[in-house]
Amino acid sequence: MIDDDRKARAMALLAIGTSAHKVADDLEIPRTTVRRWRDQALRMSNKNGPLKKEKIGDQVFAYMEESIDTQRGLLRAISEPERLMQMSAKDLAKVHGDMFENTMRLLQGMSKEAFER
Repeated sequence: MIDDDRKARAMALLAIGTSAHKVADDLEIPRTTVRRWRDQALRMSNKNGPLKKEKIGDQVFAYMEESIDTQRGLLRAISEPERLMQMSAKDLAKVHGDMFENTMRLLQGMSKEAFER
């Protein structure tokens, strides 16, 4: 069974134009599974008209930019001296860990080609 996180990363890579073959190899998922996911997504998208890779890629990047901006806003908010004094070390560590994990998940979901955009 493939966990939801790996499937989400695979779908994000496919959405920005990474080949099914590369996605399967990089994430160690059977190629037939990745192709099936890709084909299902394309069939669903064709119900609403043709789906262009560029449009999906742009949407993925817009989402990622918004997520990163949100992370920055949270970081600024918890960096204010008044706020820091109100939070316990445990809470600060939890917030920092969550933010770091979210950032790493975003980066892991991106292919090498995405960084070359």
